[in-house]
Amino acid sequence: MFRGSFEHGLDDKGRFILPQKFRRELEEEKYFIISRGVGRCLFIFKVKEWESLESYLTSRSLFDMDALKLQRFLLGEAAEVQVDNQGRLAIPQPLRQYARIEKDVIIIGLGSRIEIWNKGRWEAMGAEFSDENLEASARAIGMAPNPTGSNVLSPLGSP
Repeated sequence: MFRGSFEHGLDDKGRFILPQKFRRELEEEKYFIISRGVGRCLFIFKVKEWESLESYLTSRSLFDMDALKLQRFLLGEAAEVQVDNQGRLAIPQPLRQYARIEKDVIIIGLGSRIEIWNKGRWEAMGAEFSDENLEASARAIGMAPNPTGSNVLSPLGSP
């Protein structure tokens, strides 16, 4: 599982040093997948996780417009990448352009995936992490009591 956040700079070839903690998690992988992510970040998946997502999306009907949008968004610019001998990962130019990554990146571990953010965008998004917004999000996914006072069980089984 990927956890934690790190800051690194991009070199002139669009490479950054992947944190050692994440490299250890990926060391058995020959390559992994980088794609566009929600909010103008980039997603990095292990191949097994990616294949599961890809299989689900491509199994949908060709006439399912929502599935087509997601296929085009996630699969259309996806690329196989690997870490070089110096621990660097090169972000393909179209993905750097999409995420507006030019110099500094924030690398976030989110369980089954890694997100790569333009540092400025990540810092600006920090304003969205107010107690009220986080509480509303927790309520929306069933992790907090609703405003009427009734308790919703958390994933851990306690109110």
